[in-house]
Amino acid sequence: MARLIDQLKGHKETLKPLIEAAATDRLASTLLFAGPSGVGKKMAALALAQSLVCEKSKTGACGECGSCLRIERGQSESLMVVEPAGAQIKIEQARDVLQFITLQKLARSRIVIIDQAHLMGPQAANALLKSLEEPPAGTYFILVTSMAASVLATIRSRSQLVRFKPLSNADLKAILGADADEWVLASAQGSVEVAKRLLDERADFEALENATGAYINAAVQRFPGDEITDLKELMKDRSTHGFVASLLQGMVRDALKGESPAFKNVSPQKLETLAQRSLEFESDLARNVDRGLVLETFAVELGKTLR
Repeated sequence: MARLIDQLKGHKETLKPLIEAAATDRLASTLLFAGPSGVGKKMAALALAQSLVCEKSKTGACGECGSCLRIERGQSESLMVVEPAGAQIKIEQARDVLQFITLQKLARSRIVIIDQAHLMGPQAANALLKSLEEPPAGTYFILVTSMAASVLATIRSRSQLVRFKPLSNADLKAILGADADEWVLASAQGSVEVAKRLLDERADFEALENATGAYINAAVQRFPGDEITDLKELMKDRSTHGFVASLLQGMVRDALKGESPAFKNVSPQKLETLAQRSLEFESDLARNVDRGLVLETFAVELGKTLR
């Protein structure tokens, strides 16, 4: 058996209505899978693709037919997966997609998965707009992103948004095994990608977590000078940016649940504003805005909101 949905952790209920819609030909032709990085959105897209091409069943992948097996092996002529070429998804890649969807359909469906869709350049996005809105019959686009707000509005308006949540600690534990202790599970914020790095580089990330906490605690009271310098120094590696953004977002989520000591006695309205600011923080880092400037701006906004 090669049913990808059986290998998926945490998102079966998210996929269930999509598979049911596909069975009755009601599935939207363009879907935007949005949620934190490292939680399994791309695997979920592949599992849905498998259901869409299955030769034996319209109500879910059988995992046994040729079409299902080729999806599982990454050898399907009915699936195209697009990933950024460097820092961006380029116009040449969009043209390849346009050519792919004009080819003769060999299974009952044809699927294009665009990973990290927020990195689609304006030229590539504009080239795909018409096809996203009116794709050929039996063609589906699945756009995968950790930053839906950074996907061009013209793309978002043509897509059905499907939200993915962080994985539960139980799901992370099932994936990572006994090595994932309570600190790793809590700090990973539901992301397998983050959890694996935490296990490999624990001391570095513990220092980063402490510096982020010091930065926030200082910003609640005053403008954090030395704290920004310290945190900026630890964020030299771009791969740490998502971790810091996740920490900030996690603090706000905990505060909304009444569980964060960093934002005691802050109204829900102000916390909602902070939640939006934390998303903008992540977006600015992804757009290569200077990390020191991003930290300074967030501290100023945090001060305005809380004081």
